This record gives sequence, C-alpha cells and structure tokens, in this order.
Amino acid sequence: MKNIAVIIYSFTIEYSLTILNGIAKFYENKDVHLVISQVKRPHCTAGLYEYQYWAAAELLKSKEFDAMIIVSGSFSSVLHTEEFINYLKKIRDIPIISVAADLGIKNNYYTKTESAQTYVDVVSHLKNKHGCKKIAFISAAQTASQEGQVRLENYKNALKANNLEFREDFVINSEFTSLSAYNAFITRFNSKDNIEFDAILASNDLMAIGAIKALKEFGVRIPQDVKVIGFDDTTYAYKTKPKLSTINQNIFEQGIIAAELAWEKLNGHEIPKVTSISVNPIYRQSCGCISLDCETNIYMDEYGSICESDEIFQERRKSNGDYFNFLSEIDNIYTLFDLVKSESTLKNLSFDMPYLMDTAQLDAIQICLLDQPVKYQRNDSYKVPYNMNLNMYINKNDATNLYEPQINFNPQKTLLLNKYFKDTPGAFILQPLFSGPIQYGYMLCKLSSQNFAVYSIILKILTNYITQSYEYNRSVQENVSLQSKNEELTQNNVDLSQLSTTDELTKILNRRGFFDLAQRSIDMAIEMNASGLVFFADLDGLKKINDTYGHKMGDKAIKAMASVFTKVLRANDIVGRLSGDEFAAVTVGMTKDHINQVRDKLKQACKRESKIKKFPFTLSCSIGVTEFNSKHKNLTKLLTAADEQLYIEKNQKKTRK
Repeated sequence: MKNIAVIIYSFTIEYSLTILNGIAKFYENKDVHLVISQVKRPHCTAGLYEYQYWAAAELLKSKEFDAMIIVSGSFSSVLHTEEFINYLKKIRDIPIISVAADLGIKNNYYTKTESAQTYVDVVSHLKNKHGCKKIAFISAAQTASQEGQVRLENYKNALKANNLEFREDFVINSEFTSLSAYNAFITRFNSKDNIEFDAILASNDLMAIGAIKALKEFGVRIPQDVKVIGFDDTTYAYKTKPKLSTINQNIFEQGIIAAELAWEKLNGHEIPKVTSISVNPIYRQSCGCISLDCETNIYMDEYGSICESDEIFQERRKSNGDYFNFLSEIDNIYTLFDLVKSESTLKNLSFDMPYLMDTAQLDAIQICLLDQPVKYQRNDSYKVPYNMNLNMYINKNDATNLYEPQINFNPQKTLLLNKYFKDTPGAFILQPLFSGPIQYGYMLCKLSSQNFAVYSIILKILTNYITQSYEYNRSVQENVSLQSKNEELTQNNVDLSQLSTTDELTKILNRRGFFDLAQRSIDMAIEMNASGLVFFADLDGLKKINDTYGHKMGDKAIKAMASVFTKVLRANDIVGRLSGDEFAAVTVGMTKDHINQVRDKLKQACKRESKIKKFPFTLSCSIGVTEFNSKHKNLTKLLTAADEQLYIEKNQKKTRK
C-alpha cells in the first residue's frame, strides 16, 4: 500500500477542487492511501482561527508518506515559493510533485501549462477578427507567483509576434482575486475617458471578472467597447455576464497527470522533471464571438478556435467533477446540524458517530487526541508532538466501533494507524481538531464520495462537535473528581463552582460553561458565514413563588423552566442558567422569523410542565432576543441587547395587568 499526501490551500477554491477531483479520479481502484488536507498558510490572517489549519501541513511530514503532491497554484497569491521551499526542506527525501510551479528542490517534479503559443493565438484573434490593436494586461507578476510572471512574459511576446506595441501603462498590477483587480481598475482609471485600450487579457478569470465589474461602473460596454479574455476557464467564467472568453488550462487533466507522475515514480519508473500541458482558448461573449442574446451553437471560427455552447459547457463541467454540484448535498448538511448535540460525552459521541457518518458521507473515521490540549496563537509555530492517543476508530463497512482502545503512537512517524487502515485504500481527509486557539489533535476521515467542497463544511461541523464533546467530557470528569473531594475541599466551594461548567440544580450549563461554549458556537457560525439568535429569559414571579410556597418549590420551578427550554429548543442549541431565575440560549441558524414560534412553544410547554409537575401555579417566562452576525458577535454585548428587550417585555406584561 502506497501512502500519498496531497496539500491544497482550501477546499473552497474551484481551481484546487478541480485538480483534486483529477487526482482522486486517477487513484480510484488503486492500492493507495490518498491523504488530502487543506492547510491554508502559516500564521494566516484570514478569519479568526484559520491559521490552525497549518497544523495539518506539519502533520503531513510524517515518515510514513511515500510521496507528496502539492497544488502549488492554489497558493500563488497567498504564499511565496520561498516559504514552501523552507517547509519542504524539512520533509524527508520523498518525491514531491508540484502542480504549476517549479519549487527548485531535490526530488521535485512539476507540471506547467504551455501557454506561450496560445497567447500568440489569442492576441492574433483579437487583432485579426476583432480589430483590437491596444491590448492591456492584468498582471499577477508582483505576487511572486511563477504562473503570474510567465503569463506576463507570454503576453509581451504575443504582442511582439503580432507586431503590436507593448506599453508599460497598459499593464495593471493586481493579485489573483476579483476584488484586487476591481480595486486596481478603480484606482488607476477615474472614468471611461481615461481608458485607451480596446481589449484586456487577464492572468486568471477572477481578475477578468473584477475588471469587467469596474469597467461597467465606468460605463464601458463589454464587448462593444472593450474585449475581455481571462485564463483558467472556471465555472465563474461561464456564470458571469457577459460569459467570459478565456483560456482553458485543462485543470482536471493537470490533477490526473500529477497523480500519474507520483504513481509512476513510486513504481520505479523514471519520470520527467517537468511535464507540459497544453491550453486552448474558449471564445464566448466577452470578446464578441457569441452574441449577448444567442449562445446555443458551438462552432469553429476561421482561426480554428472553439466557441462554446451551454450544452457543451455543462457536459464538460460534469465530467470534470464540477464542485458546484455540491449544492444538491445541502440537505445532508442541515441533517447533520440536527443530529449533533450541544452536550455529549466522547463515549456517547462514539455511539452516535456511525449515524453521523452516514449523513457526512464517511466510510471510516480515526480520531486522535493529545494528552492535553495545547493553545496556539496566530504567531506561534505548530510543533508535532511525540505522543498522541487513538480515542476512537469507527468503520461502517466492517462495523468496527472502538472507543479508547488504549493505543498511544508517535504522529511524527505515522498518522494512519495501519492496524486499522492497512487494507482500506481510498481517499482520506486529514483535519486538525481545534476550537479557537486550542489544538486537540486530528481526525482522519475515509471518504465515500468526491464532494470535497461539501466536506469542507461537514468537517467543520464535526470538528466543532468533537471539541465540544471533549470539553463536556472533561467537565463531567471534573465534576466526578470534585464530588469525591467534596469533604476535603468544603472551604473552597467558590473555587469548585468556578471549575465546573454544569449548573448543580438544573444540570444544564452554568454561567461559565455557557459563556465558553456559546461564544465558541457564535465564532464557529461566523466562520461559516452563518448567523443566529441570542435569547435572554427569566422565570416570571419567582419571588412570589418563594414567598407563597417556599424556596424548595422555587427550586422546582427553576428546574422545570430549564427543562422547558431544553425541550423547546433544538438539540444543538446552547442553553445555560446564568443566575437565579435567568437563562440564556444561542441558536445558530434561527432568524427573527422564528421568535414568535419559539415564544408560542415556550408558552405551551410551560403549561404542560406545570400540569405534569402538579404545580399550584402556571409557569411562565419573559424573553428578550437579539440577532448575532459578523458585525455583532460579542456574547456579552449580545446578552445586554437581549436583556434590554426582556426589560421591555416585562414592562408590557405589568402594563397589561
């Protein structure tokens, strides 16, 4: 069995996913462990805790890997080649296949696209068919990307080959993103009057799309005033208006070729240092080859170039594993949200995991934890430990379900515990387990599909669930330990209550536990571009209940109210008791449209609970609600806002009386 690591920047970039689909396609039915991981970049500043993903890159230095494939092009705008080289120098002597970049190190074999002649053909097409003689270029050369530099040189040479003038002021410097290109155009050109060129070539499709947006704002018509041609042929190129003419660099094929190179090398065959891949232009609406109101035909123009129809595009995308197909899997994600619980021990998690795996499209999962979680800040360097523990291994295919099998191992030497995975070739994802700045270990998931974009979401959900279960497990263990030492530590009751995260009376989260888990739940939701509600509530008339029926009855009322909240809200909502009669909840995914529905359910549940408990009164509560989102995510401030709404509701109830 061969072990091959694959490193990409992110599962959310179409370029990376298309290459990844090609790699996975090649290794279908081969005797290979294909371990894939998104690693972002060291000390990444995007997102709150995206830097934690780099732990996977460090783990992939494990000595068990026979080869590594790096989708270098996916890092082109975020990580300099020198940084990659410094990382790779610390990996033992194994073949490293790089997609789209020469890393210049020993045992590095790489692919590159041969676009020089294609650029000549594209410029010829613009000149001879469309009459363009002033052709600008959106360059990414300043990112230090090899691809960016090569494409700029190819543009210059193509102008020369077509007897057109190169003008330095026609080069617009940007990065490989639509926003950077948009900003570059807005900054450089104040109006339509300042635009002299009649065509633009862009280093990639996203940059072309950003340029089109800026040009439209200036009142420039595409393609009537300016022709635009991108590079990559991503789905975005076809979805933009007008549909973007571009250069297809056969991204899916690049993945297959990179996988084949690694396979051939590991099987003792000589492989070339560099493998060239041809590219070809695809002409659509943005250069005027297909009219804006007609796109049903495919034909060859007089220069032998392809003009593409809807039908051909869709068929080609389907065969390449188009990652937009993941939209059909959204129902699975919602189901997974419903299945996970806010409070679960790790042992309970191991019982539930087979059901979660069905929804998550996983065949097997290996969860490995550190002896003690480690805190890493953004500027810290992740250090792979010498010891980890296998916490659980679950395989649906042979019905294996192991919890805490007492296996300790060195992750610097092995990540795949071969006792379990040795006879299971296939594609795996390596995912660090972290919550905020805390690293807990990693999980290794055997995939049952190639919906990598979906897995990026699913694994975030599972990561959150596993780390919450770890913390809940630890809080339960703390409670057991604290109870056994209760006599000895009676004088330290205050300290003991602070250590526990569970409310003694109601058995739901106490204030400390709620603030910890609720804030992490909000942070996780924001990372996934989700929002939700924060509830602040109190039990109506607790003082009257205590004065009339005694404090024991008051405690029963508080316990009953906690039960009402946990029954009405969903299993994955975070619910806690903040103080005497005050409760709070965080509900990810709920909107303001749900408030009245929750309010009605609480009212009915209070009546039922009062009847079941045979209370001489009817429970009721008042609630205040506020919405959290990317702009409002501080839990303390959110609770203050919800408390203000609660105060208003209380006053309204008094007025009605």
